[in-house]
Amino acid sequence: MNSNQENQQSDERLLIEEYKIRVTHINKHYDRLWRRFHFFLLINLALIAYDGSLKGLYGMISKIGIGFSILWLIISFQDRQLVVRYKKGIKDILSLIDGRLLSLSPFISANEAGHTDKYIQFLSVTKLPGLTSVLFISIWTFILITSKI
Repeated sequence: MNSNQENQQSDERLLIEEYKIRVTHINKHYDRLWRRFHFFLLINLALIAYDGSLKGLYGMISKIGIGFSILWLIISFQDRQLVVRYKKGIKDILSLIDGRLLSLSPFISANEAGHTDKYIQFLSVTKLPGLTSVLFISIWTFILITSKI
């Protein structure tokens, strides 16, 4: 084996290690994303339950709910951007290793890999926290408006 082939195999091993590191990063990020989703969902549901038991404090609890939901929305936008960035990094590494591996990665969506059938971009699982927070902002706004009537 000549020196050029050894260098090429060494480069490929380094790229595979980089791929593994990036996959680990996105896995950990998904864990954090869902942990935050559950936290904010729990806070909002607890506030709704609490709001129903305190008839005179609808306005204050609703404002707290709106604040938490807006914070949730901002954090979910950041989470979504990090997922997009991590996926791009994985896609870049895979294209350097071998373009055929691109469609085999579990972290590249069907749409990004060129398979557009049965993939609904709007329902992406990483958009769910943002959509849910918008739903809660709407619920809290409705409760706030109706409590003043």
